[in-house]
Amino acid sequence: MTRKDFVLIARTIRNSSEIIDETALEALAENFAEELAETNPNFDRARFLSACLGVSVKDLSLTSN
Repeated sequence: MTRKDFVLIARTIRNSSEIIDETALEALAENFAEELAETNPNFDRARFLSACLGVSVKDLSLTSN
């Protein structure tokens, strides 16, 4: 997968915030990040989660996982 694919997935997850609660959104983003990391050695988990959740990378408490 490429950056273009990751951007599309992150945008779709972020747009889901209108229909699912924050806890579910974070879990969905985390699950995708875990799987996507296996598809590309250059995958940036923190950047992906930031894009999914609409927060800056430095504000992510999820990056410590």
